[in-house]
Amino acid sequence: MKGRISTTYKFLLVCAVALTTIVTTARGDDFGMDFSVEANKKLMENRLTLGLSLDARTQDNTSQMERYGIELGGNYKLIDTKRHTLKAGVTFEQMWMKNLPETKDTYKVKYYTDKFDYLGNGEFGPIEKGYNVGQNYDASFWRGRSRLNMSVAYSIKLFKRLTVTLKETVQYNHFYQATTERTKYRTKYRYNAAPTDTVYTAEEIKYCKNRWMLRSKLTLQYSRKRSPWEPYVAVDYGCGLGNDAYKWKFIAGTEYKITKQHTLNVFYRYQTENDYDEPNGHIVGLGYSFKF
Repeated sequence: MKGRISTTYKFLLVCAVALTTIVTTARGDDFGMDFSVEANKKLMENRLTLGLSLDARTQDNTSQMERYGIELGGNYKLIDTKRHTLKAGVTFEQMWMKNLPETKDTYKVKYYTDKFDYLGNGEFGPIEKGYNVGQNYDASFWRGRSRLNMSVAYSIKLFKRLTVTLKETVQYNHFYQATTERTKYRTKYRYNAAPTDTVYTAEEIKYCKNRWMLRSKLTLQYSRKRSPWEPYVAVDYGCGLGNDAYKWKFIAGTEYKITKQHTLNVFYRYQTENDYDEPNGHIVGLGYSFKF
């Protein structure tokens, strides 16, 4: 028993060192926590698994909620041997996400008068008088989102204890329309005149949009008989199909089997930005799973 625990600790130490190396340059990023509860039921001689899960996540150094979500789905084992497993799955998620206040700098924008000048060929155009510089400030707002995942996952067991899993997922996201307040701070530079400052606020509409993503996830999980600990590391990369969104996730954690039906999952995740819906930074998660 002591040897099994020692091996598990060594595996977790290697994972921690690897992740520390990855995030040493990520100072100043956000920090949040993730909590989840899920229930699973196996059918058809354990080849089909149906599941329901609830999720909540914090952001802004855990001072505010980031999202609430509910997920329903299942997977079916196309191949199931002692060494090889191939699964196909479909899940549907409904989420409510909070976008934090955001400030965007505006660059030089030409400023025109209400007077027009003749451009030729019977056309008139406004007379350019200067340019605007400033900022747009959008207040925080909640927005609904639906997500459909279609995935295929292949697992192979190496050395009787190490399981390597590659999961490919095609992901469809639908963002619902939402509104917020946009405050515009402008400084107008007019030719032959001193600059003037203006501030005005108006309703800003965030229109519905759709987005397709392709996600690839590689997971290494270590397990031994009669040991409740199953540590793992994972790398997840997602890229937009038809858009420039992308995201990296680096994960290390462990599952702890309380009984055959009850399992805890504790993990740390570092994720990048530039996917328009989740912050860049560090996340510590705690999950509970129940099997019928």
